Amino acid sequence: MADSRGVQQAAGGLSNQSVSAAREPLLTFSSGGWILWVAGALCLAVIAWRGSVIASQWNHRAKGDGRNVETYGFDLSNLAVDRALLLATDLPRNGMPALDHVKRLTLSEADDLDQELRKNHRHKFVVDSDLVVGVVRNDEAAAYPLRLLAWHQVVNDTVGGEPVLITYDPLCDSAVAFDPRLSGGGAAKFGFSGLVWNGNLLVYDRVSEGAKESLWSQLQFRCIAGPRVGEELAIAPFEVMTWGDWKRLHPQTTVMPLDKNRIRVYRQTLHHYYGTDQLQFPVDPLPPASDYQRLKTPMLAWRGEDGGWRHQPAGASAEVSAAAGGSEKSAVLRVFWFAWHAHHPESRTATR
Repeated sequence: MADSRGVQQAAGGLSNQSVSAAREPLLTFSSGGWILWVAGALCLAVIAWRGSVIASQWNHRAKGDGRNVETYGFDLSNLAVDRALLLATDLPRNGMPALDHVKRLTLSEADDLDQELRKNHRHKFVVDSDLVVGVVRNDEAAAYPLRLLAWHQVVNDTVGGEPVLITYDPLCDSAVAFDPRLSGGGAAKFGFSGLVWNGNLLVYDRVSEGAKESLWSQLQFRCIAGPRVGEELAIAPFEVMTWGDWKRLHPQTTVMPLDKNRIRVYRQTLHHYYGTDQLQFPVDPLPPASDYQRLKTPMLAWRGEDGGWRHQPAGASAEVSAAAGGSEKSAVLRVFWFAWHAHHPESRTATR
């Protein structure tokens, strides 16, 4: 009964309010109704805009579901390698954002950035013990810290007026610089494919819309699927050494910056992976257990005078550079032993 009386009282109250409201003049366009009209129009415009953005994002969503190679949209009809070793990485195509022509920092700017990061973000930029990929072109030196490259894996840049492609696969600890100029065309830009072959990074050439991309193996140095199967990427002269050593050799060097919006990503490490001999993806062939103590022994590799590949455990990079002919004339690769042996089982141990 109490509920019934409450409802009746509420209804009565609403009835009285309605009568009172009916006596008030209605809001007209001239008396202020235009404000509601404009607000409604703006709401409709915002809804329409959001709808178009969502539709655009849906139409341009990332290719690749992280599991099925076929969902990445690459033409595999002429795949030139063992299909069983071609795998998805759990990331979509472009899941690691490639960098294009970054504005590199001078040493002074790098020091300023380091101080700012330490003060405002409790983070560091690059310290002397960090490893970098170093490139010299026409007397211009540039450095690319591996700690940052691990979260991009592909950098399209220009050094000394010449194009250069910097690649780094943190799971193989493999750093390779290439000349990205392809036959019959200019310098191509490359991206992260989201796929690996034989446990190693595959990049793809970002061709014009409507054209077919090709897949390129970092450690095979060649195209393995797509229109450019059979072509190779020329390895560009580069070295991997500590930032401290690189600065001493090249005091006028510049260095790749970091993206402040990705500091949380850069803070992540792969220490858990590096601390074991567990592999993320299958490789074939695995090296003999007797060769080195660990599958993930860091190696340095370079071409000998006879054109064949040499390798030895990573140590003093300057010693290897001298044996290989110097950074201006040669390339010295840094890579885990399991990955190098899987792609170059014919490589020979360097004699001292």
